[in-house]
Amino acid sequence: MICRKLDENNCPRFLRNWLLSFLTDRSQFVKVNDCVSTSCTINAGAPQGTRAGPNCFKVLIKDLTFDRPYIKYVDDVTVVSASVDPLDCGMQCTFGYLLKWCDSNSMRLNVKKTKMVLGFGSKCKLVACPPLKSPSGLIEQVSEFKILGVMLSADLAWSRHVNFIVSKASKRLFAICQLARCVLLIVILYQSIVR
Repeated sequence: MICRKLDENNCPRFLRNWLLSFLTDRSQFVKVNDCVSTSCTINAGAPQGTRAGPNCFKVLIKDLTFDRPYIKYVDDVTVVSASVDPLDCGMQCTFGYLLKWCDSNSMRLNVKKTKMVLGFGSKCKLVACPPLKSPSGLIEQVSEFKILGVMLSADLAWSRHVNFIVSKASKRLFAICQLARCVLLIVILYQSIVR
């Protein structure tokens, strides 16, 4: 799949061949204490932690577009739909398109990580909106969800996000307070992990 997408994006042949040699016939094993598993060959995905991994994924999803507003950020895709009719089937059609795209690009949608945030008004109740359906099951409807570090809530209030950030900062400040003996270290830690 990556080979075809690289060709479609006019990637220079030498670069395509170099990348494919990096991704092809890799072997891996698992080591726990002194126990080592047998080695096996992996021909899918990119090694985690490499610079090539996210860039390969961006090439793979470059042609994933929607007829509604959407945001793609590395391995996250967010689609936005606005309607006054809770029975509007537009989002299910868009979701169906995503499922077809995943199928034709040899990808699987992780239904457990896929969420549907509904609301933004008192007239639309969660139970009135039909859930999105996939072959693996229904997509969970939630009233809040974290997207790229921001807590998005159905009522569009900032209170949940502010509480999330305050809680995160409080935990980090507690860790810094434990190191109260070294003032210089506290300032460096505060500047790097809280501020």
